[in-house]
Amino acid sequence: MKFTFKNVGIFDKETTIELGDLTIICGDNNTGKTYASYAIFGFLDTWSKIVHTKY
Repeated sequence: MKFTFKNVGIFDKETTIELGDLTIICGDNNTGKTYASYAIFGFLDTWSKIVHTKY
């Protein structure tokens, strides 16, 4: 599953993260790792609530 961020928080350029069975996000401090993790979690959490509510 791929996620693309553009003009969100620290990601002022287009950034794509592809999730696999195990995805490790690593990098220097203040590069957006936590921000990306929270954004992906927020999307997946909301999406699963919407899907489970409708079906």
